[in-house]
Amino acid sequence: SLVATLKAPKEAKRIWLEAPAESLLTLLAISFYLVTLLVPVLLPAFSIYFTSILENIVTFLSLLLLAVFLYSVWDLSLERHKPSIQDQKFSSTVFLFAIPFVLFVILRVMYLVKTNEDWRLSYEFMEDVGGFPVTNWPWQIDASNDSRWTFFRAGVINSARVTLLSIVLCTILGIFIGVSRLSNNRLAAGLATAYVEFFRNIPLAILLFFVSIQIREWAPDFGAEVFLFEMFYLSKQGHWIPQPATANLVIAISILIGTRILTGYLDRDGVDDSDEGLIRRMAIWAVASLVSLAVFLSGDFSIPELIQPNMENTASWYIVEGTGFKITSPFIYVVTALTLFTASIVAEIVRGSIQSLPRGQVEAAISLGLNPFQRLRLVILPQALRSMVPLLNSQYMNVWKNSSLAIIVGFSDIFLVILIMMNNVGKLVPLFMLLLITYQAGSLLISAVMNAYNARVTRVRI
Repeated sequence: SLVATLKAPKEAKRIWLEAPAESLLTLLAISFYLVTLLVPVLLPAFSIYFTSILENIVTFLSLLLLAVFLYSVWDLSLERHKPSIQDQKFSSTVFLFAIPFVLFVILRVMYLVKTNEDWRLSYEFMEDVGGFPVTNWPWQIDASNDSRWTFFRAGVINSARVTLLSIVLCTILGIFIGVSRLSNNRLAAGLATAYVEFFRNIPLAILLFFVSIQIREWAPDFGAEVFLFEMFYLSKQGHWIPQPATANLVIAISILIGTRILTGYLDRDGVDDSDEGLIRRMAIWAVASLVSLAVFLSGDFSIPELIQPNMENTASWYIVEGTGFKITSPFIYVVTALTLFTASIVAEIVRGSIQSLPRGQVEAAISLGLNPFQRLRLVILPQALRSMVPLLNSQYMNVWKNSSLAIIVGFSDIFLVILIMMNNVGKLVPLFMLLLITYQAGSLLISAVMNAYNARVTRVRI
């Protein structure tokens, strides 16, 4: 009403008479707020007369807000307005209901920032030296010289590595298990069901603990280490693989990405499913894959080099620094546990999405003479993606947040790095706020990517 009055002053009478009750309550609330706020400030001599009002201001405003809210709910229940007006009133009612809670949080934080030294959001201490060991790739951390911001960056990279790899693996495994649950083979369907029911109902922290124990027991000790082809080294102290040249790896990946962009451009007007189109697409990918593999293999590989100064004392054995690429045991524990746990939920999403499709789609694919794999790849999964992607979005965000449980096995993720900083400097609130923002940013990034992909798969072309 206030906005409409400002836009059309001549229509003020009609505007306010259309909603007399709401107008009266609005004016009453505004007037009371101005009186209680401005009079004691501008006229200190008369403030004593407002003491009783100010002492009961919270109670009065709460009752006033409750009255307005109850009236709005009653008004909405009558459904006497046009749909557009009804939507506006509903939005206003929800906003009115949320105001006390939002204001409480905001004012509470403001009060703590002003009165509690622990809530002072200052990060000067992050410029100091970290001083504790952190495993990081691709940059190595110097615990004696690097600042805490460098350690924070290392923790974020470690968490991102675990999350991305787990998302890829759990998606592949989840699709396989979800499809297996719908198989006519009773053994395959039964094993897939047993997998889902077991891993879905076990807490992730317990699963992570047992996975770490089993892999640690399986890994050989120094002296009984496994050295495959003189290139892959496996032991309890860690696992090393040949490290390719970074430039060759980047070029090989760029070739594959460029090929994907090229095929997407060629299919901009629709996918050519003719025999010639399929042969052309396969030829493009075959050539790109061979070129990418050739570039990757043409570079120099750093092979892990085991030094054994004393053949009888295995404790003196070590891998030369800078040779090979080390995969730490905690990294394997976390990726394995996250993959096994999340794949069970992804499998249920895949199964439910496939079963939600009309039976006629499968029958039509059978009538076209498609084999089971072609039916799954060309007909079933593309349509099931429409309902799968929103649910997978939530699970992928859960993978990012569940990676904080890596502290159980001592993996240097962002949560463990922040926790060590808390113990060292005692800045709990600023560090927790930094941790909150980090997880929030990661979740929003995953959500943005999945929403963009969802918009693509739900786009209909005729």
